[in-house]
Amino acid sequence: MKNHPTFPELQQLVDQIVRISRQLSELRGSTWSAVQGEEFVKELRAEKRALQVDINDLRHSMKKDIVMGAQVVCSTCIGAGSPDLKGFSFPLLVLDEGSQASEPEALVPIMKGTHQVIIVGDHKQLPPTVMSEKALAKGLGVSLFERLTEAGVPSTLLGVQYRAHPLLFEFPSARFYAG
Repeated sequence: MKNHPTFPELQQLVDQIVRISRQLSELRGSTWSAVQGEEFVKELRAEKRALQVDINDLRHSMKKDIVMGAQVVCSTCIGAGSPDLKGFSFPLLVLDEGSQASEPEALVPIMKGTHQVIIVGDHKQLPPTVMSEKALAKGLGVSLFERLTEAGVPSTLLGVQYRAHPLLFEFPSARFYAG
């Protein structure tokens, strides 16, 4: 955001809010007459609210410009549904750690105009984190990745891994992945 052309304008608005906040803080301990003080405080608070609206609008506009200029946008699944990404579509989705995303979580970015989805993960490792027993009982502990795999959608298993020494990987390879 600091490199955005309107950042100096944003900084000025923030500085104005800081100035008004200091004034309001100082007025709390002052001996102004009740009528003068109350009216002035109301004006300052109204100005502060208006500035906050301007700041929020400018930040939203800046974020929109940044996303529009990006070739790649990275987000969490739920973050893809944030107001900052409202109105954007993403024709290609790469869902990393897809076996850890519950189906509703995975659907958030998919619903952003996606035409192609690549789900990367391992349904034999960490499942979605679901705290509710009721949700688990209704199937929310199964990821979209796992459900698609179980339904026969073709997937590719990596043939080489570089995370662990080959001796450490022998047991899980034999036990969970048929060698």
